[in-house]
Amino acid sequence: MDLLSMAVKSILTRFLKKTVRKLAFVFAITSITSIANAQVTSNMGTGTSARTQITLSNTMGVYTQLDASPNVQTSVSANLNIESGSTIQDSFGQGDQGALKGTISITPTSSNIDIQGLSTKNNYIVGAGTQFGSETKTLHGNDCSGACAQYTGPTRGNVGVGMIHNMSLTVDQSTSSFSNSFSQNF
Repeated sequence: MDLLSMAVKSILTRFLKKTVRKLAFVFAITSITSIANAQVTSNMGTGTSARTQITLSNTMGVYTQLDASPNVQTSVSANLNIESGSTIQDSFGQGDQGALKGTISITPTSSNIDIQGLSTKNNYIVGAGTQFGSETKTLHGNDCSGACAQYTGPTRGNVGVGMIHNMSLTVDQSTSSFSNSFSQNF
């Protein structure tokens, strides 16, 4: 190799070494700058809500019930007259305490409630013309047609009619919870 070729090779080698060092330096600075400019935004939220609803209701009425085989004729009737002056009073927060109070205990497998301060006072005055009636009659021969004539089972007739009063207390309790999160890189 001649002297000129060796000189060119030496100059190129030094040039390439300096250029590689400068590129490595620029790359390192660019990487640090990129890392320094990265940002992350994260938000997280949680919450719970609970709702309790208490319903107290009263009903007064009549019931009729009948169950009969096809060869039995049945009838029921009911007429209930409630006189004016009858009262139905349901109230919350009345009684000795003067306020509605309650304790609700909830576990993963059950719930219990202790309520104080509910009051109900009912005075039903049953009036004239109130009556209840029922009748059953076994059908034979010409009185019997269709399904009745073809029926060969036992004769059975059960009927019922009467006055009914129902007071119902319903407590609905529900609890819900939520969790949300948000993350953004830029």
